[in-house]
Amino acid sequence: MGEPLDASTSSETRLPVPRPKRWDWRPKLRWFGAEIVVVVLGVLTAVGINAWWQGQQDAASEANYLALISRDLGQMIDDLESLEAFETSQIEDGFAAYRTISDGDRSPEGRALISDVVTNLTLRRTMRLTNPAYQDLLSTGNLD
Repeated sequence: MGEPLDASTSSETRLPVPRPKRWDWRPKLRWFGAEIVVVVLGVLTAVGINAWWQGQQDAASEANYLALISRDLGQMIDDLESLEAFETSQIEDGFAAYRTISDGDRSPEGRALISDVVTNLTLRRTMRLTNPAYQDLLSTGNLD
């Protein structure tokens, strides 16, 4: 075995016992604060981008609905003009029948005119306005 170490040599070869380091939280707090700022900025940026994108989609949807409503209104105008022309012809036929009856025209031509006019007066048209774009807005809840 070896020789015993004397006190003078053993103290020189010994390594100092490391003391536990104290945990210094101040530099870590700066990093934590920086990370919080980065996360908050990232979230706010994402929310801003989402709001912008939603605005773009809403604008496109609005333009589409406006085009559809414009188309529907054009169709309604055409339908109303057609109905107006029909009702005007009904009024003219009624006056023609009234004039022929008032004049006391009993000729075959007069009777044929009255027959044709009265037959035309029995025709009716029901106005049915269709508005699919408006109905779509109501049914989807996009009418806000």
